[in-house]
Amino acid sequence: MLQRALLALVVLLVQAQIAGAAME
Repeated sequence: MLQRALLALVVLLVQAQIAGAAME
C-alpha cells in the first residue's frame, strides 16, 4: 500500500516537471 502511494507521488512529481518544462 505504501509503495503504491509513493509510486503515485513520484508519477505526479514527474508529470509536474514535464508540464513545467513544456510551459517554458
